[in-house]
Amino acid sequence: IDAKISAAKTKSSQFKWPWSHRVRMADFSPSTKVKYNFQSGLPDLSLFPIDEFRSCIQQCLRGDNGNILSYHSPQGLPQLIESVSHYIASMRDIRDKEIIITNGSQEAIYMSLRLLLTAGDKVGVEELSYPPVLQTLKMLGVKAVPIRLTPAGIDVEHLAAMSVKHKLKALFLTPTHQFPTTVNLSAGAKQHIYKIACDNNMFIIEDDYDHEFHYTSHPPAPLASFDTTGRIIYLSTFSKVLFPGARLAFMAVPKSFLHEFCQYRRIVTHQNDSILEAALAVWMNDGGFDRHLRRMRKNYQIRLEAMLSILEKSRAKGVQLDWQKPEGGMALWLNVNQNTNELARRAEENEIFIHPESNYQARTREPTHLRLGFSNQSPKKIKLGLKALIQLMG
Repeated sequence: IDAKISAAKTKSSQFKWPWSHRVRMADFSPSTKVKYNFQSGLPDLSLFPIDEFRSCIQQCLRGDNGNILSYHSPQGLPQLIESVSHYIASMRDIRDKEIIITNGSQEAIYMSLRLLLTAGDKVGVEELSYPPVLQTLKMLGVKAVPIRLTPAGIDVEHLAAMSVKHKLKALFLTPTHQFPTTVNLSAGAKQHIYKIACDNNMFIIEDDYDHEFHYTSHPPAPLASFDTTGRIIYLSTFSKVLFPGARLAFMAVPKSFLHEFCQYRRIVTHQNDSILEAALAVWMNDGGFDRHLRRMRKNYQIRLEAMLSILEKSRAKGVQLDWQKPEGGMALWLNVNQNTNELARRAEENEIFIHPESNYQARTREPTHLRLGFSNQSPKKIKLGLKALIQLMG
């Protein structure tokens, strides 16, 4: 009896609080151990040159006298800012912007939306978009206005109409390897979008999340490369080149934005891990970063071809599958012509992890697509996993 009374008291005395916001978002990674993991955007960590990177860390610490161990500017370490500035100028033709190193691209996205928008504002998003952006807008009281997608990317004419109708303040866009469909916008479409932004006094957040992994040619120039009016915030991440645990990304922002962004960082995270920042700068300057990129591009292209070979054989046998071969990236957008929420449930029961279309929807519709990551599994495992998944399609 005493035990029951004690348990009742404990239960009744638990502190409760009405949450001001609740985040509802599907898991990006499997919650239990799986046999085949088609997680999107996960690099193959077994191929990372850990000994080489460790030597960069040791080089930074050797004879440092505590310099990198102290507090630093919220903007980031000067040596990494310089390396990144040179890198995006030479490889992406982005100039005349200020670099801020961030704790992953999601910090950069949150800061941008938090500082530049107020509750009640409206932001254009691709109708299939990055889930944390949709959740952040909801938490900030900002309305996401879905813009239609076509096989060639965002519907520019629909964007023009929605910009006027809803008086959009901003646009969140993934013009290179559109997330999640992997489509690349043409240069002409990018120029049209930029004109719409100028005509409607909008700013643009361009998320170029896996620019480095392009297989058919040099990656297309980002929208930010022809930003002459200072209205584009350009984001990119190192997590897919290094390892997700590094939490290193960067923003290239208009010069007039730098002070406010850095001031905001002072009250949120202040700075990144300075040892990792310094090591990455050394790795980039020594050429290790570029060597690793070349290796990974070659490996990922082989894995994409392994995935396509199984899909092509399955379609030849009558399985209803449709896709557009991606020019780059780390995933493939596959139409399986059946409800992918149900398919994901069956796959989980069979130790296969997949991302259904509903994870990315800004506008509810029948989910028939999957985003299948191919970067983190060997070609053999990709083939075995895909065969097992296709069997579940019935």
